[in-house]
Amino acid sequence: MPTPVVVDLTHDDTVRILDFSRRCEQVHAGHKSSRPLSRNYEAIGKAGEVALGRLKGWPVNWDILPGGDDRVDFKTTLATIDI
Repeated sequence: MPTPVVVDLTHDDTVRILDFSRRCEQVHAGHKSSRPLSRNYEAIGKAGEVALGRLKGWPVNWDILPGGDDRVDFKTTLATIDI
């Protein structure tokens, strides 16, 4: 079984994540690519991206993409990753 890894997010991370998710929800409201999976799903997903980016040293994309990110949050030489 894999060992869990804890990545601490700062207060500034949380503020940025919540602002990002609020803006995404506004842009995506009524858009055909919008697929709200749960309450706060944008913030939860972005928090996961920030955590993995911090863990691996990968940059996080903070662009608001009206059509979505095509389910690609990170690209590696072996695969693409969608959080």
